[in-house]
Amino acid sequence: MDLQERLQSLASLGLIKAEKKARPQKDSSLVDYLNGEVVCNSAGEYMQLQKTYGVSYRQGNVCLSDLTGVEGKTVCFLSATQNLQRFEVKKTIFLDTETTGLAGGSGTYPFLVGIGYFETDNFVLRQYFMRDYGEERALLHDLSEHLENYPYIVTYNGKGYDLPILKTRYILNRIKSSLEFDGHLDLLFSARRIWKQRVKDCSLSNLENRILGVEREFDIPSYLIPQAYFEFLRSGEKEKIKLIVEHNANDIVSMAALLAHLCQLLEDPNKLEEIYPEDLFSLGKSYYYAQQFDRACWCLEKASDKSKNEELFLQSQLYLGRLFKRMAEWLKAEKVWLRVLQDYSRFSLEPYLELAKFYEHRARDYSRALALVEKAIDNLSASINKQVNYGLEQSLNYRKQRLLRKLGRRA
Repeated sequence: MDLQERLQSLASLGLIKAEKKARPQKDSSLVDYLNGEVVCNSAGEYMQLQKTYGVSYRQGNVCLSDLTGVEGKTVCFLSATQNLQRFEVKKTIFLDTETTGLAGGSGTYPFLVGIGYFETDNFVLRQYFMRDYGEERALLHDLSEHLENYPYIVTYNGKGYDLPILKTRYILNRIKSSLEFDGHLDLLFSARRIWKQRVKDCSLSNLENRILGVEREFDIPSYLIPQAYFEFLRSGEKEKIKLIVEHNANDIVSMAALLAHLCQLLEDPNKLEEIYPEDLFSLGKSYYYAQQFDRACWCLEKASDKSKNEELFLQSQLYLGRLFKRMAEWLKAEKVWLRVLQDYSRFSLEPYLELAKFYEHRARDYSRALALVEKAIDNLSASINKQVNYGLEQSLNYRKQRLLRKLGRRA
């Protein structure tokens, strides 16, 4: 028995590993099917796709060219940070990834990375796709080179998902990344601040439908994307890969459109007249915490006047009262608190307490302050939840005794 026969015999018994089968050739028809091209560099090769959207392209009811005049201070307000003061849309990259898992971690691969950017007046979409795991280094190499040109980035949940995954892959591949930016706007947080009160579900696909008016006809759900990619690796099935590429492209274009829409709302007061009272209330809160009190006041008053929801009316009025109190506009604050007592059908402690403080310490009208405190105590005593209200009642009774002493001294 010669050596070859002995090796075959041992392999059949499972005592040695059989010779590895040659890896099947990559399906060249995929490049034509997706209308892409194979790109080669020093690290290998991968597939790249590119599409250009003209200056008049609209994503739903928003034109992408509306982004070109965006001011840095508007983007700073959206991001709630000051590191985007010099924001310029032509120095900004829009990024989204499709990955082999939704949980993240070191075993998750970003097999498709899409970026969008403005070139002259056009919006360019470029997608980096790896046809198998061996193309990752080449993909990351070219992606890093391109990102070096952009100091600002816009993502949707990129702070918690896309960028951490990409950073991990760069580290594991021992490639220096260009993922440190001067400013990062994660639109997920901006969207939640403004639309969560009304829309509830702030996923990008839902906002695309509810805010931009876009209905995707043939879209693959995000949770099926990893499975579809694994099927492609096993069988070469191309149809679902095309759906993933289109899904990624829509996400990036919608990100740009949402940013344009948000900036229009903030920069054009006429646009604010058209929006829902829930959105006005959320904007008013955001302006309040950003200490832009004039804008906060306008939004909260509009939300209160337009709303048919009693709870939204209450919250708008309470924020208005806090705003005027913070600005020491005491007569305006008094008017707001009195309006709540008059127009809100249920009990709310805050206006009673604030009016009592105002009449005691500012107006020196102890009788009115005492009447409000007694009414608040009666309402709390009638409440079912005694344990929660016990501390509040104690505080109000202490205030009541103090007011009685002051009235006694005055008498």
